[in-house]
Amino acid sequence: MRTGLAILVVVLVVMLSWPAHVLGQIEPDEDLEEMEAVSEASPAEPVVVEKRGNLVFADGAPLLLMWARGLTDMEEVEAYAEAGLNVLHIEISWADEESLAAADELMAAGEDLYLGSLVGLDASAAELDENDEFTIAAHPRSSVYQNQVRSFVSATVSALRDRPGLFGWIVEGLSPEIVPYSDADFQRWLREVYEDIKNLNEAWSSRFSNFSEISQDSPAEVDAFLEGQFGRATIDLGLYRYWLYRELLDLWASEIAAADANHLIILGDQVDFRSLTVPSDSYDGMISLAAEPAPAAGGGFIGIEAIDMARRGNHFLAFGFADAAEVSAATLYDWAGECLLHGATGIGLDGWASIRNDAGLQNALVRLNDLAVGLDLFPRTPQVEAAFLYEPFTGGEDYGFCDFPPSAEPGILFQTFGRGTRFGLMDYLTADMLTDINLNRYGVIFAPRALTISPLSQQALIEYVSGGGILVADWGIGLYESRTLNLLPEALADLFGPRYIAPIYSNPFDLVVMESDPLFPSMPEQAMTSGRREGGAFSGLIGDVWTMGDVKEFMTRHEFGARSPSILINNFGAGHAIFASAPLWENWQSGDALFDEFHGDLIGRRRPVTIMGGEGLFTPAEAVLFDDGAVGLFQPATSRLFSQVLSRGDGSTLFQVDSGLQLAGGSQPYLIFGGAGMNIAVPLPIRVLVEEGRPFLQVQEYGSEAIVLEIHGPQASLVSRDGVPAAEGGGEFSLTLLIRSDSQGYGFSGGSSHLVSFVNLSDEEEEIPSVEVEASADGVLEVTVFGTALEVTIEPAGIAVEPAADFTE
Repeated sequence: MRTGLAILVVVLVVMLSWPAHVLGQIEPDEDLEEMEAVSEASPAEPVVVEKRGNLVFADGAPLLLMWARGLTDMEEVEAYAEAGLNVLHIEISWADEESLAAADELMAAGEDLYLGSLVGLDASAAELDENDEFTIAAHPRSSVYQNQVRSFVSATVSALRDRPGLFGWIVEGLSPEIVPYSDADFQRWLREVYEDIKNLNEAWSSRFSNFSEISQDSPAEVDAFLEGQFGRATIDLGLYRYWLYRELLDLWASEIAAADANHLIILGDQVDFRSLTVPSDSYDGMISLAAEPAPAAGGGFIGIEAIDMARRGNHFLAFGFADAAEVSAATLYDWAGECLLHGATGIGLDGWASIRNDAGLQNALVRLNDLAVGLDLFPRTPQVEAAFLYEPFTGGEDYGFCDFPPSAEPGILFQTFGRGTRFGLMDYLTADMLTDINLNRYGVIFAPRALTISPLSQQALIEYVSGGGILVADWGIGLYESRTLNLLPEALADLFGPRYIAPIYSNPFDLVVMESDPLFPSMPEQAMTSGRREGGAFSGLIGDVWTMGDVKEFMTRHEFGARSPSILINNFGAGHAIFASAPLWENWQSGDALFDEFHGDLIGRRRPVTIMGGEGLFTPAEAVLFDDGAVGLFQPATSRLFSQVLSRGDGSTLFQVDSGLQLAGGSQPYLIFGGAGMNIAVPLPIRVLVEEGRPFLQVQEYGSEAIVLEIHGPQASLVSRDGVPAAEGGGEFSLTLLIRSDSQGYGFSGGSSHLVSFVNLSDEEEEIPSVEVEASADGVLEVTVFGTALEVTIEPAGIAVEPAADFTE
């Protein structure tokens, strides 16, 4: 049970096998002699580090990792811990004896203060020749480079892997920009794929005599004759760049794993979105620089979707990273909070010197650690039920590896959904995950520009739809396999329904709903799209589609007799396959007619959370349901409104709402949040059975010594108390509290006695006598409360009893 919002703990204990003392937060006037004595008497046992989904566990407990680059002086380790950081970052650029010895000493100094360590391996070290000049190309197939990587990794890892506080290794300095792509190497890759030039010519519709005639410019030249000026050749160039970068990443990970199989391997410094799709399972997680601590136009922070992309459906650890010299204390706290709500398991900063000299930054970091360790609120695992299939080919250099003509898809789409919708966050899946995860956890999957889908991945998607899922794709899906825009691969054609697609060019136009469909209750017949950028939602190259079977032409062009694209719905098994014979998200964007309705009707069929009130799919606030039932909310700093969130779950569960309260008596939890920035509501082992009215409940205190609730009956007024929503007044209510023993909160033994006292908030002169209640033998305390406006305090009667173990249903 993870609770304790009212308990402020100012010590940070990360390594549970180490003495339970101070980690990462030391009061300036604290005497360290006692700590040093404990350390000398009780040598630290190696911390056991595990990756479980998107979370890091240290000695069996979830852990938020917080570190800063730039600490090299052992004399500053204590100040580093005082600043709220709980993991050292040890940078290794040279694997010489002096550097490794200094790193070992710094790690030992951190362990004396119970700080863990992440060792950053500077990948540029492998590019140095014997003259210490950067002349060795970072090519994963180069034997010289392989030997350099192996030598650097082996020397570093063997020297530091036995440090008891080691958490893992960060590979730093790798990006697609350092990969030595070349014509000769592209030819090598094509030989491996096609084996014979005849096979390539057939796939590309080209006339090369041999592979040596092909350059990286050839795909654009070949595809210039195709509709849309792109085809399999262009995709091959993107695949070559993707796979060569993956080989480079895997080379480093494999060398580290060979030298140390017991610690995390993290990929650092990924500057764009496309790179987050590349790492294989050889990595445990990745650090994104694309989630920037800079305000986004619609609220929140720029690129926050990078955290979700790095998580990849909770399959990887995700870390945010920022430059401490360029962020204010307030921005750091809010940005880190939004990262945590999106499922980040750590925050890194560049620039220890900036933190050391800025008390505001230190305070922000201490507050974050209070949330994570003192209150046990983070990290957490988001429960997400709508996803994008992200193939990194189109959208420009930040999103894709292909040299396509300028394209807004999928970049604008991902930015639009980056903060999620009123129904929760979005996940981002890659094609190589489709056969390995349970796709049925998603109600809908959108597949923008999914240009290559392997037969196995096609089958996974077919089974997903057949089992009840909804798949939405646009023109170009499976282009690599079909080798033409005229046809889909046979299996996908059966799934979506197109028999043939004729490419045509068109001026901007809109689509109209031809026949309403139960999937889209918000889109009545004759409703029409709009597109602000071009004067219509669709333009340029589009596909006039012929269908087969019982496929519904849901939307098409509104001019009678005009050749036009269509949005098709094919009911397949228990699910639905939706196909647009045009680039669906190239020009059609949020704010255009029917955009919110189209996506909201699909996503809203399975909603972990719902932000109530307002209009449209997107709201200033963003909400997320976590896998343990907790609910998180982020509100922009400019927000002055309370956010009301309906969450999936049992409506009788009582929540402790940070900066808010709860409306009880419904079938689902109804939570009211206030205040800008990060908020969270945690479920407590307390049920509220409402007999009369729908009261507002606010948990004022929950801990081992007492439970304090403020309860107001129906028709109460919602007011603001220092920006926090609260209730005043209220009508008659009656309810029963069923409180279960909680070893991490209000714990008690079966048969123990508890004092329940009341303060009448509607008439303070009328005293209400206290009552004594006895817990049942199985550890349940039943308290009946009625009135109009009360403060209720529950605490042990007489001598406090030892908390018993948790009771379960």
